[in-house]
Amino acid sequence: VVCKGPAMNMNDGVEHDEEKHEKWMREALGEAENALLRGEVPVGCVLVRWKAKGSVAGDDEDEDGEEQEQAVFGRGSNRCTEMRNGTL
Repeated sequence: VVCKGPAMNMNDGVEHDEEKHEKWMREALGEAENALLRGEVPVGCVLVRWKAKGSVAGDDEDEDGEEQEQAVFGRGSNRCTEMRNGTL
C-alpha cells in the first residue's frame, strides 16, 4: 500500500493493514456499482474512522460489546443524473 500526504501519515498511531484497506475499498466499489446500476457515473465512497492504538473512546464497541478498530461513518455514491443536479 502506497500512502502519501497528511491524510495517510504512516506514523499516526493507526495500524495500516492492506487487507483492511482492501475491505473498505471493495465497499466503496460497491457504492460505485450501485450508482452505475442507477445510470449514474460510477463514483462511490466509504468514510472510515480508524481507531489509533491505545486510544480510549466511549463508543468504539459494536452491539456485542467487542472493541472495533474501525467503523464506517459515511457512505455514498453519485446521484447527479437522478437528482438533476451536478453538485451532488
